[in-house]
This record gives sequence, structure tokens and C-alpha cells, in this order.
Amino acid sequence: MKLLTGKKAHPLLPAVIVLAALCTAIIFASCQDPVGSLTGGRPGNLEASQGEYPDRIVLTWSAVRDKEDGEDTIRVTGYEIQRDPGWGSPTGAVREVSDTSYIDTSSVTRGTSYTYQVRAIYADGTRGVMWSDPATGYALRTSLLSIYSESTRTKGSRSFDTTPTTAGGEAWFDFAGQAGWVYRVEPLDASGEPLSETEVSLFMKGNIEHALPDIPAEGADDGSVYFRLPATGFFHIRLEGGSGTVSVSHR
Repeated sequence: MKLLTGKKAHPLLPAVIVLAALCTAIIFASCQDPVGSLTGGRPGNLEASQGEYPDRIVLTWSAVRDKEDGEDTIRVTGYEIQRDPGWGSPTGAVREVSDTSYIDTSSVTRGTSYTYQVRAIYADGTRGVMWSDPATGYALRTSLLSIYSESTRTKGSRSFDTTPTTAGGEAWFDFAGQAGWVYRVEPLDASGEPLSETEVSLFMKGNIEHALPDIPAEGADDGSVYFRLPATGFFHIRLEGGSGTVSVSHR
């Protein structure tokens, strides 16, 4: 007499069963408590303006998702901003906004760097556990100088006034330059004569603490200053003393 037997089980069946059970457990756990749901998200892409505005620093960042607590969804209602150096008393140590941007005009000193961080505020009054990565910004009194091509050697120029009542004793300008080129910066009075008493400094944008050294060149005794740019990009010119026009040309 033959014994009746069923079909032989596939050798991978036990592994498939274990894998299915594991996936079910992971899905169940994620539904109960999604990753990061109880702490909320972290604001990303925080950016702070660096010299684009004379009296303010503009912040922008990416929105944070709502958080889940069991079956409840707790909405993001705003963001908390901290600054170093801080705003201080009596205005408080932080700012609260409902959008993903902020314009800081409170106690902003031109040329001073400020570091910011942002975190979410939720409808239940709690704050996000995670602050954003820091971003540093500063305000400058800037005007954009039009820059010329190498072939035409066209000049760019702007008027300035560094009297304390109008500009705090100094003026700032931005200009775009090419790596390796030597630029001539000329402060001129209303009649086009050099302003020999005006001090000229050049800074890489985003690094206002370090001026670029001027390069001695022919004609430097006429009140102009020469700079060889180490990189292509935007740079700051700072003028101290005098009132007139600053002219920039490529030598």
C-alpha cells in the first residue's frame, strides 16, 4: 500500500514567510509612529542675505511637515528664529513668524555678521526638537557697479557720500570681476579730480573680515588703487572719507 503525500514544499518558503512577517511588523510600526513623527521635522535650506541690503538681513528656509501623534495630526503653525548676537531685552531672545521667511531689521549693524537658526512651532504649543543648520548674514550699504567687457574696457562708476550723517562715514559698492584681472578703483570729486584722502578697501563678498591686498602699480600715486582679483565673482569695495564718484576699470 502506498502512503499518500502532498506536494513537497518549496525550499524558499520559510524564508518568504519570515520576510513577510518582518515587513508586516515594519509597516505596522511605521503606521503607529512614523520616523520623526513625534519630534517633527527640521527646517532645511536656511539662507541669510549677505550684503544685498543696506539695513536688513533677509532669511528664507524650507517648510517643515506636520507631525503625527497617534491618530492626531498636529499642524505646523509657525517658526521660531534665534540670532547670535541676539536681539536682547526688551525685544526678546527669539522671533516667531508664521511664514518660511523673515526680514530682520531689528538692531542690525552694517558689516556685523549675524548667525541664525530656525525651528518649527506646532499647534499644540510645542517646539521642534531640531533646529535648522545655522546660516550667517550681514547688511551693507551697497550699490551695483556696472562692469564692462575685456574688449571694450568700459568703466563702471557710482556716486558716494561718506559723511557720517548719510552713510556712517563709509560707503559700500558691489562689482563683478574676473579672476586674474587687475582692477583700478578711482575715487573722484565732483570735478573729476582724485580724492587722495579717501581710503579704498576691497573684500570678497561673504568674507567682509578680510580685505584683499592692493597691488602697487604705475600711476598709484594719483589716488587710485589697484587690485588683482583671486577669483571670479562679486566683491565689495569700501570707501572711507570724501564725497564724490568711485570709478572702476580693468587695466
